[in-house]
Amino acid sequence: MYYFASFGIANLLNWNNILINDVAGKQIELILGSSSTYRAQILNRLRLPYRQISPAIDESPRAGEHPKALAHRLGIEKAKAVVEQYREAVPALVIGSDQTGHSGDLTLTKPGSVGSAVDMLLKLQGREATFYTSICLIRTDTEQRLCDTITTTVGFRNYTQDQLKRYVEVDQSQDCAGGFKVEALGTVLFKYVRSDDPTALIGLPLITLINMLINCSIDPIPN
Repeated sequence: MYYFASFGIANLLNWNNILINDVAGKQIELILGSSSTYRAQILNRLRLPYRQISPAIDESPRAGEHPKALAHRLGIEKAKAVVEQYREAVPALVIGSDQTGHSGDLTLTKPGSVGSAVDMLLKLQGREATFYTSICLIRTDTEQRLCDTITTTVGFRNYTQDQLKRYVEVDQSQDCAGGFKVEALGTVLFKYVRSDDPTALIGLPLITLINMLINCSIDPIPN
């Protein structure tokens, strides 16, 4: 799917409308290598046209793999998978990203149901959790590759099971890692959120991405 700076679907017949220019005037296609609507919503903030492609990779962790190492590896593999699919004549900038989280030995996955989200949030009451959000940017014509993983630490408040059930039903957060949406009502669950990149916890570290775009000769402020 293509996105315009106005957040609509691009006219597929007008190729120039889905391209951006680097500082030298060279046309490049920006691609988000993810099917996540949450990552797309964050990328929309830059008001740059881009295409969203699912990388369709195996996201299984390796034996003994730390959550940070897993997130970093999958961010790279997602970007590389989309690069390998890319067949257009113009070069591309491909974004890959992944997120993992844990609290002690508890792995924070996407619960999948209201009941499972409530159970996960109950286990997190009064505890601290750490999330790792990776990002990898590959420019196909120069083979430039920039990768980083942002750490976010979250402290949870104490709530009753009934309160947590009401929260999940309002936010419909069962499809999010940890069972919450920090960008919505999920803020009420936290005593603190500590990170160098505030959108990392939502799924895409935008400050880090902007730094990478600048390093790849892209002006992040649209014309």
